[in-house]
Amino acid sequence: MSAFAIILLSETMFGGAQKRFLNLYVHLRKKYGHRVWFIVTPKMKYEMSQSMDPVELDGIYALGEFKPEEHRRSKELSGNKSSIRRLIAKTGILSIYFYFKSKKRAYKDFLKINEFAKEKGIDRFLAVYTGVLPLYFYFNKKDRKKRIVFSNMDSWFSHFEENKIKRILNQYVLFHRAHEESDHIDFLSPFILNEIRKRNYIP
Repeated sequence: MSAFAIILLSETMFGGAQKRFLNLYVHLRKKYGHRVWFIVTPKMKYEMSQSMDPVELDGIYALGEFKPEEHRRSKELSGNKSSIRRLIAKTGILSIYFYFKSKKRAYKDFLKINEFAKEKGIDRFLAVYTGVLPLYFYFNKKDRKKRIVFSNMDSWFSHFEENKIKRILNQYVLFHRAHEESDHIDFLSPFILNEIRKRNYIP
């Protein structure tokens, strides 16, 4: 029997958008049981565990284990490197670095997601914003059987670049493939759809 998974890989604070999809998961889980799963980051699952019923947490799969000490250390190092990053960004090297770093991380997440999908019989995904990045590697399969709905919530269009060269190097180049090859695209608002059409990314 096929199963369905929502993928939300957010590292930001657990806010309104995250809660909306969490509520969707809880609703679907009650209705369809173990045919519904929620794939999140370790940090997200940790935050959910502080307020959710253990029964509801049963269907939430984290891509790793959350370690608060390592997370704090990573944020501190990121802050110390900000001035160096700004300097490197002027040469364009940072764009290349982030592109390959993003793709490498997406591939690691893809391997975990694909293994989990095989185990649970998942053949349909609702990928929320950055949650679509690991699914990029499904698009490379000629006989792709996984159905993918891409939920684009980015009203700032940070994953699009007018300059084609920048677009190739940008860490969010994977988003373009998602717009081209997802089975369906769900936009947060008509405004986002209209602006995407103006940029000629979809008909």
